[in-house]
Amino acid sequence: MTSSSLEPLEALRAKLNAADAIVEHTLKAHAIDDPAYDALKHEAFAKLNEVLIEIKSALNALDPDLNLRPINRMLEEFRNVHAGSINVLMMHESPDLKDVSGRPKTAVKNEYKALLVAAVNVSRGTDRHLSSHLERVARKTGLTVKQVKNIRTRFMRDGAVDEMYRNLAFRLSKVPDGYDNVQYFETLVFKYNELKTK
Repeated sequence: MTSSSLEPLEALRAKLNAADAIVEHTLKAHAIDDPAYDALKHEAFAKLNEVLIEIKSALNALDPDLNLRPINRMLEEFRNVHAGSINVLMMHESPDLKDVSGRPKTAVKNEYKALLVAAVNVSRGTDRHLSSHLERVARKTGLTVKQVKNIRTRFMRDGAVDEMYRNLAFRLSKVPDGYDNVQYFETLVFKYNELKTK
């Protein structure tokens, strides 16, 4: 494999290792009734969700022609379960899909929006002005400037978005080692466009 083809696997390796640590910590907290479990379980969900997203991204990078819709369905169902929405494919001992009325409610997509917010923050860097960076992200994502601004404003306002997703946006806003700002910005936008609901 070339070094470029190994990059998605290295990114996936990092996500898996990060998820493993927090998931095992969460399971131990649950087993001993540690009060920290209530906070840890949200972080564990976010990490597991990031793993699924990274698996999809890695597979797409390795073979763009792969049919990744089953992974999309898994992500949707995972979020539905988390949001308390009707789930069709998971957690039924004997699923009978023909008897399920209507489509499952679409769960919140704040994890996708966290990528968008991070893209604005990375583009902006230390620039005091925001408008040109909102426009840049809007151009890259097909959203309007107003939509991008409204999403970012919600994430910046205390209590408007679940703390788990705000924290995710802030973590994603930090440029990882080995990336420059432009490269990382393009990665965030690419992932947002790949994962957003069509």
